[in-house]
Amino acid sequence: MHHAFPVEQLTALAYVDRDANQVRSRVLRIVNDLASVFSLAEVEERVGLVITSRDSSGFAEQGVDNSDVYATLNCPLGSGRLTLGWATRQLNGGGWELLGVLATEKLVRNPKDELEWAKVWAINVPKGYDDPWMGSGDQVSYLRYSKQLGQEKTDSLYFAGLAMVYSIGVGKLR
Repeated sequence: MHHAFPVEQLTALAYVDRDANQVRSRVLRIVNDLASVFSLAEVEERVGLVITSRDSSGFAEQGVDNSDVYATLNCPLGSGRLTLGWATRQLNGGGWELLGVLATEKLVRNPKDELEWAKVWAINVPKGYDDPWMGSGDQVSYLRYSKQLGQEKTDSLYFAGLAMVYSIGVGKLR
């Protein structure tokens, strides 16, 4: 089955190579910053979330070779991974842009009793300077990601990590 895509949405792909590389770079920076926050001794002791980024030596040892997997996650409530997917979004000026979707996935059993990865939560990552965000509609929360924010940035990353733990253990974040 073939779908027609609105031409205006396709314009988001006019510079797809450059834009996708910008998003990938930004996603990797977010993942590494999340791993740093959760490797702090007091946070690691309280929460127990271990984020192994694709940049770390332990990642290769886990045998993960899928290029869209950016990290593995282990916490007291289970295991998961962070993967990068894609979407487009309409800008305030009416144009469209490519958007990365950094999804938290966990292993679940499907109706055939087979294990498969299910997306349970996500951070939307724009290519530019806008803050990444979670949720949609009136339930949006922003990942405060400016270098100048200091503790607010760390707190924002901390709560994003807690949302990952919740989504792995309890299910989809509402």
